[in-house]
Amino acid sequence: MKFYTFLLFLLLGFASCKSDGGEETPETKPNTKPSKTIKVNNYVISKVSSLRIRLSPDIKGKILYTLKEGEEATYLNEKTDFTLKTEIRGKMQDAPWYKVKVPKKNLNGWVYGGASELYIPEDVVEEIQKGELKLKRVKNYTQLAVEELIGMKVRQFNDYRGYYLYKPGLNKTQIISGKFKFEADDRLKEIYDFPTSVSYTGSFKSGVKDGRFKEVYKGYNYSSNATLFFENSDQCTWGMFTGSGTGMSQLFKKQKPKVCQFAYMEENAN
Repeated sequence: MKFYTFLLFLLLGFASCKSDGGEETPETKPNTKPSKTIKVNNYVISKVSSLRIRLSPDIKGKILYTLKEGEEATYLNEKTDFTLKTEIRGKMQDAPWYKVKVPKKNLNGWVYGGASELYIPEDVVEEIQKGELKLKRVKNYTQLAVEELIGMKVRQFNDYRGYYLYKPGLNKTQIISGKFKFEADDRLKEIYDFPTSVSYTGSFKSGVKDGRFKEVYKGYNYSSNATLFFENSDQCTWGMFTGSGTGMSQLFKKQKPKVCQFAYMEENAN
């Protein structure tokens, strides 16, 4: 009897150990290919000609290294609870100290926040290699950021999210080749308590617009669709706009419109 009790105990113990380890998932299998997601670091950029990296967060701290204006260092997600008031280029600053790392020098230190700009790219969710192209997923993009990226005016929303597939080039803010999609919503929720939304899609080839660029807008008792077609050129060959709402209907079609912008199409719709 004792033997069977001991055997049962061993079997239960073995089952418990296996359960603690969890079942093997595709992410943990030995033969699974490693992720190609690229981690995007937070960093600070020097706003002065000589930004001193000090051993301690103090103007008397030992200088370890100096960053030139525009040069960056990795932000280590640590800052002081206290701030320092001082004048930088004729303007009073009241800022904390940031802990940073200079990878090429393999050193850590502190820089004054008033002489640098902290950049935390919360807008970048992930960046994945896709052959010769890269897929970047983003959030919290401003209206201006989207406009600079796709080279077209978009509606005023606070936070855009989406993705774009691009070929790395000298201009990091331009889609050299690939598709994109950006969308935003609830622009007027805080004021009028009703949802609005918009989305933009399109594609580039060799650095210029190619194919259909489309805007889909939905608001309170009103919605619209705008399309501009490009043939490997920044000049569109045709465009169309339709809008509908309570007691109204809009339509505008144009071969080679004067202005290749969604807003122009809407303004000319009757």
